[in-house]
Amino acid sequence: MARFQKKAKPLTWATLPIYAPRCAKAPGIPDDAPVYQMNCVECRETMWTRDSKREDICETCDYTVRERIRQMGAEKRKQNADRLVVPGTGDGGFINPLKSGGGLF
Repeated sequence: MARFQKKAKPLTWATLPIYAPRCAKAPGIPDDAPVYQMNCVECRETMWTRDSKREDICETCDYTVRERIRQMGAEKRKQNADRLVVPGTGDGGFINPLKSGGGLF
């Protein structure tokens, strides 16, 4: 009877159900690589992954982390845009009001 049983195919990225929680895809890993379950390092939810070292965060957390990084960069650019620049000073042209006593010179 054992010789008539079909061998189960390993799950791959293409054969996973659409609703299955997946990891954020890393480049360089083929789609036909076998997948297995692990927990996301951010939210600890169970997800399907192909490589535990390069794909350790779920798609939802990947989106939120990237959005958080983008917002921090925008805030940093806004802070730097509001700074007064005076050419010829030693600090790259930026005036530090605490260092100079609040004045320009």
